[in-house]
Amino acid sequence: MASSGSLPPAVPPFEERKTKSQPCKNSVKAHWSSAYQPRVEFYRSIIDSRHSSAKVPSEALRQIRRESSIIKAQHALLNECENALLPVSRLAPEILSHIFLFLAQDLPLVPEDAEKLDLIIYKRRRDKKNPHPLRKSWTKVLFVSRHFRRTALSDPSLWPAVTTALGQQWMNKLVDLSGSSPITFHLGARYDGMKKAVRAALVQVIGRTRSLQITSNSKGLRTLVLPTLQLPELRQVRFHMEDDEEESSTDGEDMVPSWNSDTLARVTAPALQELFIHGFGDFPWVSTLLQPSLTTLHIGVDAEPSHELVDLYSIKTLLAALSRLPRLAELSLKRCQVKVLHSGLAPVSMPLLRKVRLEHCEYMLVAYAFAHLHVPQEAKLYFSTDMQRFNDPPGTFLSQHHQISPLFFSTLKQHLATAAWQNVYTVECMTKPEMYPEMYSGEASTIEDEEYDDYEDQAFVINVWRLDDPRIVCADCERVPRPKKSYFDTPYDYVIGNPSGFPTNA
Repeated sequence: MASSGSLPPAVPPFEERKTKSQPCKNSVKAHWSSAYQPRVEFYRSIIDSRHSSAKVPSEALRQIRRESSIIKAQHALLNECENALLPVSRLAPEILSHIFLFLAQDLPLVPEDAEKLDLIIYKRRRDKKNPHPLRKSWTKVLFVSRHFRRTALSDPSLWPAVTTALGQQWMNKLVDLSGSSPITFHLGARYDGMKKAVRAALVQVIGRTRSLQITSNSKGLRTLVLPTLQLPELRQVRFHMEDDEEESSTDGEDMVPSWNSDTLARVTAPALQELFIHGFGDFPWVSTLLQPSLTTLHIGVDAEPSHELVDLYSIKTLLAALSRLPRLAELSLKRCQVKVLHSGLAPVSMPLLRKVRLEHCEYMLVAYAFAHLHVPQEAKLYFSTDMQRFNDPPGTFLSQHHQISPLFFSTLKQHLATAAWQNVYTVECMTKPEMYPEMYSGEASTIEDEEYDDYEDQAFVINVWRLDDPRIVCADCERVPRPKKSYFDTPYDYVIGNPSGFPTNA
């Protein structure tokens, strides 16, 4: 008897065709035609008599179904043999797994921005023609062959994320597939009916969760309260508010939702380093998430386009919160404003801060932050704001002469007098003299006048930089007209001033 490691018994190969008109008697076609010819004649006789009034031969029907099942199994076996003979199938599992790892980095099942997975599933629910996430990501290899599937399912490093977006069954499967390796846990926007299962899964992976991503709509946010959890290895929290189309169509107000302070109130993460809060109308600066260990902080509204701003309440509270983050290396605020301003505030020293980005924020927040944050010389600073917030209400005179309000000039003068701006090289203020400037030609020049709001076109460009410190740039957003992409689209783009293109003198 042959051993299990020996080669399979030799099978005589089929002969090749001698000529086109003279096939071999031992060819593939001749063999299978001879073997199945009696059955083929039987099948054809049944097809030819299908319109007969005779009683349906139930025994023959059962036999046909059994034969069909057997033939399908044989066909699957032939496909498996074909896959086994391919060069890629003869690679060692370790090499094949390494190839899958590169594919998983390019096409992850759970993206770094996990809300994209929720969007894919939402589109599939709306239209079944959209592919399933398992066939859009690297997991498509699971459907190639058994060898691919066994290799992929046996390597925990290929499964670094657990998500509720694919349902409870896949959530539990991903927990098992990840083995004991560090993971990202993603709570999808639509996990209703899975709360007990989610809590059980979180408890199961409590010691190896490095990143927690939560995607929630405003309806789900009101009910999302995580249990008491100690997450000692948690390094990153990313909270993303998803647009709730059902509620936005009934509320009649375009408002970003408020932060639910109870959501993560009972979650303890002493090693937290990165915090990203997207899409909320406010944020409590006394939150338990603001750990002294934080190195990266982002708060803002990231939807495009959006006219909503995140409310940071007071500049004093903001500066006080930042002073409690001694390890902060990167600060990013997008579309933020402060309600209450204070005078006589002491500056806050941020010795480890290397990157500050205040994008589309209200001008007073930009000015106060620049005046009161002391950062190292190697830090990179970026500011952008919309100066139209300081314009007088539109009137006949302003709409015709494009003048800037005196309030804007007084505010600018006040904050340029701070110590941070003592060595300002040049300040350039200009208005756009024409609806369609020559510098923006082509497609934009074909826009009909009635499609564009005259007052919205009154964009003011402010460029400020320092001769002794080229890192510091403050550029206003210029609105450039373009064709509308949809009915609700705002027909202009934001163009940020480019420091390399600034003039050499005022």
